[in-house]
Amino acid sequence: PQTVNTRTYNRAFLNVDANYDFYSVEGFTFYAMAGLNFTYYNSTLSKGFLPGLTGGAGVFYNITDQMKAYSEIKNTFFGYGEAALTVGLLFKL
Repeated sequence: PQTVNTRTYNRAFLNVDANYDFYSVEGFTFYAMAGLNFTYYNSTLSKGFLPGLTGGAGVFYNITDQMKAYSEIKNTFFGYGEAALTVGLLFKL
């Protein structure tokens, strides 16, 4: 039988972001974000740690006083580059 070249690859990210609200209208709040990204990766070929910078933008929508919907897009520059689109709900505890 033929041998297939397989590779195991794992990564872990830690993002530390700060948001700046720049515009609000009728329940929507638009914000810009910037931050730091730390990536640890491990594969059968190599392993390492890469720092990077994160930039992006997003929007909150007030559904109720206790719940907000949000969506954001961000990109990690330098280090281990990655783009992400996130959609979710936030609950006030």
